[in-house]
Amino acid sequence: MDHTQPQSPSNNPPQMFGHYQILCILGEGGMGTVYKALDTKLNRIVALKVLLAKEKASQEQIKRFILEAQAVAHLRHPNIINVYEISSISDTHYFTMDFIEGSSLKELLARKKISFRKGMALLLKVLEAMNYAHQQNIVHRDLKPENIMVDQAGNPYIMDFGLAKILHRDQGLSKTGMVMGTLRYMSPEQAGGKHRQIDARSDIFSLGAILYELASGKRAFQGSNTLILLAEITQKNPTPPSKVNPRIPKEIDAICKKALHKKKENRYSSAAAMAKDLQQVIRGNAKKSKKSPAMLYSIIGFCCVAVALIAVYTSTNNSNNSSVASNQKPPRKQQRKPQKSSSPKNVVKNTPPKNTQNKNNPSSPQKKDIPNEWPQQLWSVCWNGSYVDFTHPNWNKLPTYMQASRAKQYQIWYAKNHQLPLEKDYQIQTSTTMKMVLIPPGKIQLGEWRGKPSEKHVATIRNPFWIAKYETSQQLWKQVMGKIPKKTHPRYRGDHLPVVHISFNDAKRFCKQTHLQVPDEISWEYAARGGTTGHFYWGERKDILGWRPGMCNGIANFYRKRIMTSTQRDAFVSYKDFMKVSTLKSIDSFPPNPFRLYNVSGNAHEICQGIWRAKTPVLRGGGAYSYIYEIRPLDIADLKRPTSAWPTSGFRAMKWIK
Repeated sequence: MDHTQPQSPSNNPPQMFGHYQILCILGEGGMGTVYKALDTKLNRIVALKVLLAKEKASQEQIKRFILEAQAVAHLRHPNIINVYEISSISDTHYFTMDFIEGSSLKELLARKKISFRKGMALLLKVLEAMNYAHQQNIVHRDLKPENIMVDQAGNPYIMDFGLAKILHRDQGLSKTGMVMGTLRYMSPEQAGGKHRQIDARSDIFSLGAILYELASGKRAFQGSNTLILLAEITQKNPTPPSKVNPRIPKEIDAICKKALHKKKENRYSSAAAMAKDLQQVIRGNAKKSKKSPAMLYSIIGFCCVAVALIAVYTSTNNSNNSSVASNQKPPRKQQRKPQKSSSPKNVVKNTPPKNTQNKNNPSSPQKKDIPNEWPQQLWSVCWNGSYVDFTHPNWNKLPTYMQASRAKQYQIWYAKNHQLPLEKDYQIQTSTTMKMVLIPPGKIQLGEWRGKPSEKHVATIRNPFWIAKYETSQQLWKQVMGKIPKKTHPRYRGDHLPVVHISFNDAKRFCKQTHLQVPDEISWEYAARGGTTGHFYWGERKDILGWRPGMCNGIANFYRKRIMTSTQRDAFVSYKDFMKVSTLKSIDSFPPNPFRLYNVSGNAHEICQGIWRAKTPVLRGGGAYSYIYEIRPLDIADLKRPTSAWPTSGFRAMKWIK
């Protein structure tokens, strides 16, 4: 038997594929086969997805297969399948991912094993996961019950990102007019082959179709063939789900109607907005269900007794008053003088005070004026009146993906309340601009110096500031300074690459000409970590090799060919050895952090003014030849002298907002 390449799906599954022991076939498709396998190195069960043999797979299928693994690798969420490894054996491509013991949502719906309440709770988790994916600029494009696995504990997992689209990146795999996905759950723009119009709201349509099916038990679009289905999706509105299933609350109709709107502009703007409306319906339905008939009867009986007692008391009191009143003169009617309502005390005590808060100053926001996705209780303990405290214990308890999502919403909320743009083009010269991002104020705990917890410090950034969205590119540097440094290595040259081999003094000269500043290390670390408190802003995990970033491939540019021991690393005599095996990437190559900054981990080391540990310039965030632990936003390297430069030392500029 060939132990390096799986056999045809029609045959029995192979015993071994590399270091994976094949246990059984889980599914087959047009692009390949998914196996249940045992990773003999790490001794764990995985789902092994293998592409068709090299002679059967087209170049487009190979690209799409790799894109699926990369898309999922960008995501770290408890309700999204994790990818462990992507590689090839004998030119047969494969990747491994979580194996979920359970059933697909499609199977549960077919067996009618899911109640309305459980279905809504499950969908809320799916909405939260997709909201996170959309924030990472990834659109699924094939959401359907078949692609949602439910484990034995009832937790959903989104899988099969084979048609995923990374926004703002031309993948060259989808042509106008080409229909891709499952038609029954497809949005009108996707069904029409209008791939340029596809965005997160296309997934909202698919989620609306799933909601409709969970609530009513029937599919939203039930055409018997492709032509009828296309007509229904693009022209016909489905029957309100409450008419199909009268036992569900009618408020579900409005949510389905909005999510399934033919025009994407009229759908929910985000999965979080849809989840918010769904949560309100679920809570209202739960309150109604708590009122049992016995309780209602007891309330009615109590009211009847109370009315009878009041009637007896009133009749007795009236007879006594009439006998007394017959011996007395009727009292004069005293005219009450109207009370003056101009007293400030009366206004404060008896009427709600008018909102005199300046709309431009959110230092004392109203109770309801809080960022999206923030629970009121968390906001009340983290918001101190002018900034968010990212060191609060309640914030530290949140998982990294949730910290990232809520920090991003805080940034949006702060910009809106201050009437400031979230991003702006900073004018450097007549025809030259620099894209800058607004960073709101906050309080953080600075990272340790190479793993020394005793050197942690707490710092507060009390004023907002602008910081460059990208590392300073060589093209921008040449427009301002004339030419790039002579010592720049040939492998590191290119207009869209970050400018490198510059010193702190070089960066200061650039900033002087552009009226900007070199960041201090505290402001830089706060912006780079994006409100997260872990080692990496995309999450982390521990495994047999110790702590490592979760799914780091495709997220940052660093030296990850293999994990080296200290002895192996010492064998590299100089940085020239590292430059032989490392390359710089474009300034927009990898996904941004929660505060919308690109490449704060890896690529170019970023020069900052040292403050809390060293007064001399420092390098932050690691570079192209750095190891995993060196690309943490909290890691520091001492530059020692303002005139010193590393082969990959670059920078990004900032500007305080007065």
